[in-house]
Amino acid sequence: MPATAPVFEARQVILCGLEVLRLMGDRVENRHDVDGEDLQVVLGFMDEVAHRCLAAGRLDKAQSLFLQLRRASRLNPADEFVVLSRSYTSLLADIFLADCLEQIEFEIRDAARRHAPLFHRLESKYTSPHCI
Repeated sequence: MPATAPVFEARQVILCGLEVLRLMGDRVENRHDVDGEDLQVVLGFMDEVAHRCLAAGRLDKAQSLFLQLRRASRLNPADEFVVLSRSYTSLLADIFLADCLEQIEFEIRDAARRHAPLFHRLESKYTSPHCI
């Protein structure tokens, strides 16, 4: 069954947030700065919105990786952050591309919609080689 427009939009925002996190991981790997506030916004969105869309079995694995990633983002071990961000973004991207997410609640769709403009700005910011 095809996803409805609001579900498709919410899924696109989640995938955009994952892309921003992946770009941040790439910058850290290349020893470039990442704005800590931007990183906390993206991680906060994942915790608040994306994880609420996951089924219990998938949530356990995602939550475990997320907690490790959050710790690495605070303690600033770059190599660990890079590995964890790649694992986390790959796992969630696979889940969100495979699942239809027909059961996304209204508040999750609304939160995703509110984050869309910010994620598009951050995606541009972290794609540009002279962004920070």
